[in-house]
Amino acid sequence: MTRLQSVEGQLKECSRIRTAAPVSELSERRDFERTSVNCELAEKLRSCENKSTSLGVKNRELRREVVVLQAENEALRRQRKIDEDTLVDLQKLVDECKQKEHRLLEKIAARELATGTLLREDEFLEIIRSSQQQLRAFYEDKISTMQDEMDRFYSHASACIREKNAIIDTLKSESI
Repeated sequence: MTRLQSVEGQLKECSRIRTAAPVSELSERRDFERTSVNCELAEKLRSCENKSTSLGVKNRELRREVVVLQAENEALRRQRKIDEDTLVDLQKLVDECKQKEHRLLEKIAARELATGTLLREDEFLEIIRSSQQQLRAFYEDKISTMQDEMDRFYSHASACIREKNAIIDTLKSESI
């Protein structure tokens, strides 16, 4: 009986070893598959992290470009406002010149009517010469004023461009 128990014990031991071997092989195979899956997932995670970093860098670059474009847009908006104001001022000057010329012509016509007689040629030439001198002086003054305004306009435009360039340079230096 002991011998039978001993043989049964040996059979059980062999059976356990045989079943243990495939179980451990299955376990190792599963561990290997899990490790392989984990490696693939880790690689995908690294790839996603790299893409995320790349997209973050591109996003920052695009935001900088947006800020630069907004600064340029603001400078152009200011410049447009200044241009419109200058145009209004110049239109006022042109209107004033037309009124002045009209008044001079009215004076000539009024003198002719007041005298009741036609002006002599030398009187008429004197009035025209005087009117031309007044107009010349007036237009020279206006041209000088317009030139001064244009100079101020261009100096202000240059300042706006320098400001825009300074903003762009600052943004570029921040990105470095």
